Amino acid sequence: MLTYTLRADGRILIASSGIGFDGGKFAGIKRRSVNATWKPVWGKRAVVPDRFNEVSLDMTTYRVLARAYDYEVYVNMLAGPLDMNNGLADLMQAGRVDEPSPVPSTLAGEAARTLIVFSGATIIPDIPENYRKHPELLAFIAAQQQPWRESRTLDGAIGEHIVMARQAADGTWLVGAATGEDPRELDVHLAFLGPGSYQAVVIEDGDTADYRTFKESCKVSRRTVSRTDTIRVRLAPGGGACVLLQDARQAPVAPVAAKPPQSSSPPYTITVNTASEPVAPGMFAPTWESLNQHRVPDWFRDAKFHVTATVATLNKQSELVVEAAGTALGCTVRSTGNWAVFTRVELGTVEFTTAGVQTVKARPRDAASWNAINLRQITLERMGPTAR
Repeated sequence: MLTYTLRADGRILIASSGIGFDGGKFAGIKRRSVNATWKPVWGKRAVVPDRFNEVSLDMTTYRVLARAYDYEVYVNMLAGPLDMNNGLADLMQAGRVDEPSPVPSTLAGEAARTLIVFSGATIIPDIPENYRKHPELLAFIAAQQQPWRESRTLDGAIGEHIVMARQAADGTWLVGAATGEDPRELDVHLAFLGPGSYQAVVIEDGDTADYRTFKESCKVSRRTVSRTDTIRVRLAPGGGACVLLQDARQAPVAPVAAKPPQSSSPPYTITVNTASEPVAPGMFAPTWESLNQHRVPDWFRDAKFHVTATVATLNKQSELVVEAAGTALGCTVRSTGNWAVFTRVELGTVEFTTAGVQTVKARPRDAASWNAINLRQITLERMGPTAR
């Protein structure tokens, strides 16, 4: 495993420590300097120099060790919030065009890390379709309402495992546990809870879960607990566990399958008495003759839209395609010099010929030669009515 030592002015600040990669080698250290323009809330603009050392690694052959995470949460979080993309709900990531690499974790481990890592706001980096496959995991992430009322590290050892409990802004308690390469069983003591009963939703690694095989396997159980209870959770290699604890008086009732209707006819007949409940005056009378005078809006009768995309990229060139109403519109996105500097590119026009929900899709023209872009938005602007 790669190790590093941090020195400043001849003094060792961090003794030899592991980075968390197996293989690879140091390629060099470069001195970097960036002059950033800073605009305060009030006062004049200022140019602030930002100088730092950049460590380069030759990672031709390497693998990420699961214990790397258990170093980060103990060491890196001392300096403040971490920017991490935990919470993926599909471990293979086969459909991605930017980095279709498997995730060295488990489903329960990914969800637990969204709680353990403090980043100021919980960000979920996967697509909605993947979260729909695991509603309990999404419910655990959605319950992380910030700012946290309280945070407690319940158990752990650097480089091995960690168990963290946080109380959300609405009073809900959540527990996240994560482990390194070694599987383990952990006892979560609930003494931090207040008095009374709580409904616990426990999400653990399934029997086949393992960060080395990317198996999507997890178990969900529910029980009623109190502050005197202990919950034992099983963590697979590189995995984790999640516990959602809600006051039993306020916890939502588990959904039940709806009963099919016994008859297709309406069960009730409602008679409206316009004498006691008069109809409010308006543009139309309650007759077909009056309603036939209604004019459908122009945008509905002639649904032609001008399509543009707001994008940014550091890459020299990228080909973007937007599909809508059976039409594929393409454009070339050229470098804007910065991922945060956006420009508007023209794509063309589309016409929607049917009413209802419409789908607009953005994709690369050629996945094999695709260069990443920062897509802020796709805009459809209605065009003026045309003669028919």
